[in-house]
Amino acid sequence: MQLATRKMQIKPTNRQSPTRLAVRVGSSRDGARQVANRSREEGITLLIAIVILSSVLFITFSLSSVILREIGAARATLQTEPAISGSDAGGELGIYAVVRQTGAFNDSDTFDSSGVEYEYETEHFQSPFYFSIDVGQIRRFQIYNPNDPFPVSPDNDFHSVTLSGVSATAQMLVYYSSEPPEEGGLPFCGGPVSSPSGSLTCILDNPLNGDDRYWVEVIPLGGLAMTGALDTTDNAGQPKGMPAPPVLDVTGTLGDVQRKIRVDLGSNP
Repeated sequence: MQLATRKMQIKPTNRQSPTRLAVRVGSSRDGARQVANRSREEGITLLIAIVILSSVLFITFSLSSVILREIGAARATLQTEPAISGSDAGGELGIYAVVRQTGAFNDSDTFDSSGVEYEYETEHFQSPFYFSIDVGQIRRFQIYNPNDPFPVSPDNDFHSVTLSGVSATAQMLVYYSSEPPEEGGLPFCGGPVSSPSGSLTCILDNPLNGDDRYWVEVIPLGGLAMTGALDTTDNAGQPKGMPAPPVLDVTGTLGDVQRKIRVDLGSNP
């Protein structure tokens, strides 16, 4: 009897020992932790970079705005002096026009040498026109067309004249321009005006000899100092005012810069 001998064969297996498996699991966890730490560090670095770039951009924009503002201020400073010179020169031209032609004028032009624009205009009327009278004095005011004061005109668009707001009782007398009080003319309208709420209105619808110009004389009663206001209306009944003391409003302009002056040429005629 033969004994059959069996050869035992040992087959390799994929099973790992618990120790090696534990080491590999631990290594995997360490790798995941390192990846997480690296991602966190990269995120912080990106955040810091964004903050730095934002700060740089903010500083850049701030400096740019300051620089642009300073450039604008320097430009305005350079344009200011020529604009002031232009307004002065325009005022001289306006004075010349008023003195030579005795009227209210408007004009504008540009100086070729500097490029400065000037514009001047006069105030035709003041509505109401406030005045004052010293102790023992009287005042006379002329109603006329300031654009063309000398020629006789049948209609200068005056309907009435009113004295009001007097600080002391006064008398108003109205004369035709061709019969002034200093030449012995007789008033065609007038009367007393009491203080402080009294007023007197004279109608100017009937010019003498086609001359629609008038004199107004205000006489404080009792020789006291006083203040008051005169005003006129046009033919439509709207406030028109009294011919004002010649005043020039002049503007000099260069670029974006404007400079204005006002020239007072004297007292009411």
